[in-house]
Amino acid sequence: MTEEQKAKRREANAAHMRAWREANPELSKERMRTFEAANRERRKTYKRELRKADPEAKEKQREASAKRRATKPEEVAAYRAEWLERPGIREKRRAYEAQRYQENLDEMRDLRRVGSQNRRALARRAGKFTRAEWRVVCAQQNGLCFDCGERRRLSVGHLVPLIKGGPNVISNIVGQCMPCNLKQGTKIHSSVTG
Repeated sequence: MTEEQKAKRREANAAHMRAWREANPELSKERMRTFEAANRERRKTYKRELRKADPEAKEKQREASAKRRATKPEEVAAYRAEWLERPGIREKRRAYEAQRYQENLDEMRDLRRVGSQNRRALARRAGKFTRAEWRVVCAQQNGLCFDCGERRRLSVGHLVPLIKGGPNVISNIVGQCMPCNLKQGTKIHSSVTG
C-alpha cells in the first residue's frame, strides 16, 4: 500500500468516525470518557511527547480553542457547565486558585494598592500611575519607609495629599509604612514644605 493510499484510507476513516459521532453524540461522549479514564497517564505522556516534537503545538491548540469559543459559544458554555459538575472539579479549581493567590500574594497586593489609589484619584480627576512605576519607587527606597526608614510593608503615600489637590502621579508618590502614612494624614509632607 502506497503512502497516498494510506492517506486516503485515513481520511475516509476520519470522515466515517465524524459522521458516527454526529449521529451518536451521547454514546460517543460516554466512550470518550471511558477511554480517558482508562488511559489518562498514557494520554498525558503522549501529549508531552507531542509538545516536545512540535514546540508550536500548544500555540496551535490555543488558536483552535479560541476559534471554537468564537464560533460555537453555546456549545463551549454547555461543555464547561457539564465539566464543572464532574465530581471533585470545583474543589480542585478552588485549591488551584488558592495556591496561585498565595504564590502571587505580593503582586496581588500591589495590584490592589495601585488600583485603589487610581480609583480614588480618578474620582477627583487627579491622574494615575502604573504598577511598574510603583515598583520602581519601592526599589528606589530599598523597601524602606520614606519617613522613618524602617523596613515594613509600604503603602502609597502622597507628598501633597489628593484632598489638598495633589496629583496622583508618580512624582507625587512615595512609599510609606502605614503608621507614617496615617500620621501624615491630610497634611502636606514636610519634604515639600521645607
